[in-house]
Amino acid sequence: MATFKLPIPGASSGAATVRRDGRTTLAWLLLFLVLVAPFPAGSNRPVIWLMLVGGLGLLGVIWFSRRGAQVGGGLRGWFAVIAIAMAQPVWGVVQTMGLSIDPGATLLAVVRMTANLGFFMLALEAFSRPGLGRRILPFLFVGICAHALWGLVALRYLGDVAPWGEKIAYMGDATGAFVGRSAFAAYLGMGLVLGVVLLAECWRSNNMARVGYLLGIAVITAALISTHSRLGVSLGILAAILAAVLMGASRRLVGLVVVLAALCILALGAPLLDRAFAWRGDVAVRWGIYTDTLRLIAERPLTGFGLDSFALAYEAIRSEAQYNAFVFTDAHSSYLESWAEAGVIFGSMPFIAGSMVLSRLMHSQFRNRARVVAAITTISLAATHSLLDFSYEIEANLLLLLFVTALGALEAHPRR
Repeated sequence: MATFKLPIPGASSGAATVRRDGRTTLAWLLLFLVLVAPFPAGSNRPVIWLMLVGGLGLLGVIWFSRRGAQVGGGLRGWFAVIAIAMAQPVWGVVQTMGLSIDPGATLLAVVRMTANLGFFMLALEAFSRPGLGRRILPFLFVGICAHALWGLVALRYLGDVAPWGEKIAYMGDATGAFVGRSAFAAYLGMGLVLGVVLLAECWRSNNMARVGYLLGIAVITAALISTHSRLGVSLGILAAILAAVLMGASRRLVGLVVVLAALCILALGAPLLDRAFAWRGDVAVRWGIYTDTLRLIAERPLTGFGLDSFALAYEAIRSEAQYNAFVFTDAHSSYLESWAEAGVIFGSMPFIAGSMVLSRLMHSQFRNRARVVAAITTISLAATHSLLDFSYEIEANLLLLLFVTALGALEAHPRR
């Protein structure tokens, strides 16, 4: 097999000869998938899920059929997390045998969840190669910057269009390649976190990369504020500040992030501020949805109504309230929706798996380690955002979250 020279920080000679293996190729393929996933409406379509499971299935067969010491190395230590995460789609299969009120939708959900878990496993395998995450992360950030730039250009200069043509909703809001402003804001919020950890990592050196990262952060922040998503903007900026603190950044850098966000809000945030002061009606609507969803959970606390069956179940029990003119396909809380669809036990499995990963990351030596801090902060951002929204159920956002999580997990607990 071919050999090449790879610089290794801290090595006396500054370089070492290493064998090229498939993990590098695998990582770049997964990165490409993460960056193109937003284009078909956030990949939130059944046909995309089927294509995704087919492509990832083929990639998995090719990878795990190989022989080599590196194959399977990334999964060691993570089998319990994988098993707990797999419990919900397995339960979904059981639900299709008579428990689900929409077996077809439940089966599609099983396909989607299996693909997501397969993606995470392949990402763990890819990043089991030491140092690979350090090379990949800047390219991931640049890709998200490109999405942010497209969102701004499409909104400001192309007549507020989507990649597929005319928008059907959220006119006047930056949505990028997504359908909804909140989903785009979630994607950008994770990108903002990545930019801050990369900037903090090189802040103390006289590295020209600082200028590039600052410019990218400015573009993402401007696009984030232009989404006019109250939850997405506020949590994204708070997550960026948290990332800077966890990186041990100087007060000057933290202040720079805050000032940059404030300037973007002053320049672009008038519609956002208008929405911020018009919250009472939205709170009443959300409260009504949550109350009705709790009624759903109480009706079938153990079995649930079936994965991806919330919309059908909800229409059958919704209360006659002031929001009766709206049609809701989601509970606007991933926790409540998961419990309504899968029951309290199996509906909690994804959150338990995520909590286990977060706990392991928090117990590692994460200070000043960009990839680990990025994983901790994005998981925290997703967990908080999901309390009041469903943006991380959108496939493109979930793939990005899983990618960053795997990247940080393998740096916190490396495998050779």
